[in-house]
Amino acid sequence: MNRDKLLVAFIFGVALAAGIFAWVYQYNKSLQVLNWLGPNQAHLVTNAEAVELLEFDEDNSNVLESVQLMQRDWPVSKKTNITNWKGLVHARYMLSVDVSYQWEQPVANDRDTQCTYALRFLPKQPESGSLVIGFDPIRRVAVCGSKIVAMGEMADQLTKYLFETTDH
Repeated sequence: MNRDKLLVAFIFGVALAAGIFAWVYQYNKSLQVLNWLGPNQAHLVTNAEAVELLEFDEDNSNVLESVQLMQRDWPVSKKTNITNWKGLVHARYMLSVDVSYQWEQPVANDRDTQCTYALRFLPKQPESGSLVIGFDPIRRVAVCGSKIVAMGEMADQLTKYLFETTDH
């Protein structure tokens, strides 16, 4: 009987240790994204009510609105609601975890950054404010406000999903 109690306690201990490990792992895998975006904005990436793809126009010929990134106004020439696109949940997850970014890689002067598109994450209550993350597929960087971070291969995958995949 005593041995059975010891076995149950051991199994409970292993389960508790696994649960603690899983919680710590999940917490730490998005810690740098939380620091980059802030907790409320990072929450929008995965839980926003709507997501829009904003394409920028360098010519300023067909401007629907402007979005501010890096203290500059970027003219939006095309706006597409992609909330219901197949696979968007995976893109949103990719944007919310640390491994999608190259945190240790230094990013050059932001004046060299030429965002060609952005994703806007819209909350249920508009007064809460939206989140806009701009992307420069040539330099492979992501921009939020005035903060730039390198993305590497993940930038290529995101661009391919948004512009080359037709099965949405």
